[in-house]
Amino acid sequence: MIELASLINELRVVDLAKNEDETTKYFLLYKDKLFILDDSSPFRTINSRIKRHVYPHPGINKDKDYRWGPMATDDLNDFLTRMAELAPDVVAGEYYPDSRSIVVWNMSEVQPRTSINVKKIVKQLGVDNVTFRHRDEPKTDDKEIEYPPEKLLGGIPDVFFHGTNSNALKDILKFGLDPGRGPSRFASRNIFHNDHVFLSATFQEALYYAFNAQRQDKRQSWSNFPIVIELEIPDKDLLYPDYDADVSTTSKRYFPKFQSDPITKSSMKSMGISRETGKWSYKGRIPASHIRWVYYYKPFQHVWKKSRPETWTKLLMNADWEMIGHRLGLFSMDQL
Repeated sequence: MIELASLINELRVVDLAKNEDETTKYFLLYKDKLFILDDSSPFRTINSRIKRHVYPHPGINKDKDYRWGPMATDDLNDFLTRMAELAPDVVAGEYYPDSRSIVVWNMSEVQPRTSINVKKIVKQLGVDNVTFRHRDEPKTDDKEIEYPPEKLLGGIPDVFFHGTNSNALKDILKFGLDPGRGPSRFASRNIFHNDHVFLSATFQEALYYAFNAQRQDKRQSWSNFPIVIELEIPDKDLLYPDYDADVSTTSKRYFPKFQSDPITKSSMKSMGISRETGKWSYKGRIPASHIRWVYYYKPFQHVWKKSRPETWTKLLMNADWEMIGHRLGLFSMDQL
């Protein structure tokens, strides 16, 4: 087994920043090289050193890239933004040497808490703070969260999150997360997962799946609310790649009904991508005894509250969802 310390210490820094007085710099990490830049970095050097380094990336379309991809621009900010959107094995963002902090631009592609690449950057630059912009479902604005170095695991966490909806909660509290019991929330995309349930490393990433479960469920609106489950897993050896990670590497199709031909988009293996994005699948059932908290959403205050699973079990025994929704303030304006 490769030791984590050896993975963290393998970066080579290439400093292309020219103006020492600039307080804002930028960084780009791909494979073993960490490039440091600023607005004065000559693009001729960027073209010859950075673009040459990243051009073999499998996510770059060799036929079209010089028309629309990262290689098609000579604007530094635009180039780094496009690189940050390329794949989870590329990390880009802002670097503030004076405050010893970085801002990661890879929204939804990289999760700083589990990413080994972000952990490498933090160690190499001596960073004290990492800022990351999460999607703030259901609002359209982003939500910035700061991660100190001690919160960066560089791997699999002990606690996971699962996004679902209220119509599934009663069965989940009784039977646990059972992949064969509920419907696929991505059936419209021909994605089915009879053997796996999906987990994220952070509460923020689970929000998308909770609201997606609410949107996909066509039952009565008075019983349909987003729910996030916080849990531990029985066996980390039963963790498998997330669906998107598996498809993006064409490594293995454990979802047999996926019909279209996947395209390799990353130089990482699928479990590496799951680590970078902080999203996995779990093979088999996760018993209800492993659930720690149940989170529910109050739309008028735009806040999430949490209760113990046993509290919800008692509540569901004594009230229906319409009564629960009114009592807890779960209805949105459209549902009232």
